[in-house]
Amino acid sequence: MPASAWHYITPILSEVAALHTHRPIRSVLDIGVGAGKWGFLLRELLDFYHHGVYWREEWKTRVLGIEAFERYRNPLHDWAYDEVLYGDATALVDQVEDVDLIIAMEVIEHLDKEAGLALLRKLESKASRGVIISFPPEYDGLGRHVLEQEATHGNPYEQHRSVWSEADLRGFQARKLADFTWFLERAVVRPRLVREQGAQSREGGVRVLTTPEGLLEYALPAGTNKVELVVLKHPWSGTLRATTPEGQLLHEEPLFAAQSHDHTLRLELPNGTSHLRLQVQPHPGSQGSEAWVKDLFLR
Repeated sequence: MPASAWHYITPILSEVAALHTHRPIRSVLDIGVGAGKWGFLLRELLDFYHHGVYWREEWKTRVLGIEAFERYRNPLHDWAYDEVLYGDATALVDQVEDVDLIIAMEVIEHLDKEAGLALLRKLESKASRGVIISFPPEYDGLGRHVLEQEATHGNPYEQHRSVWSEADLRGFQARKLADFTWFLERAVVRPRLVREQGAQSREGGVRVLTTPEGLLEYALPAGTNKVELVVLKHPWSGTLRATTPEGQLLHEEPLFAAQSHDHTLRLELPNGTSHLRLQVQPHPGSQGSEAWVKDLFLR
């Protein structure tokens, strides 16, 4: 059916809200869009509620979808999602950009077990924060076996082809959210701080640069080409400069803002970058020259 169960809506949205509060979620991919319920719920939670914006031109979150059966398309697809691709997810997922979070509700039982596991591994590699999945129990409340479901609504993709249980997720970092609902969580990898000069330490590991002479320098694992930096923008902020130790400018970001708020920077690094250095410069109009560095992650 073009709908998934209702019992896990609150646990899933609670998990997404917690993830977003810790580090903003800027992109989500919904596998198996169906009627579009999850696109709307994610849009409402992340943009309407957390960002306080409603109009499309103000949206902060990119919500993408893949749906195998194009006849399910309805106005909600075109309104709640930035883009929906129609076709087989096992083929189309390679065409979608990497995202923060992927949701695949009652999808993998429509694939053979081997194909389902291959899809989960592929989804895991494309989501920097993780994948939320669900699957139906082997027997439902009326005693019907999961494999009894055949094609419905003229949709051949609705046929159930495999039975899933917790044991099938042993190869993943799986955390249970609700009955038959799991979060395949990606391990958080942080660069190693190797040099700190003139920075103030604050609660929660936050480090604050206050003068141009101060610096934070991080060692990066070989092959790193993307990092995600969480900073605080506020009225006392200067301009953050990200460079190599040799002085090559990688990014420059004004952090001054009239209202205080967290901000996430995604930096593309040249091949062979082994160290990242952060410093602060004054910003015109700012009441100070601070740079609050709250967290740094590998992508």
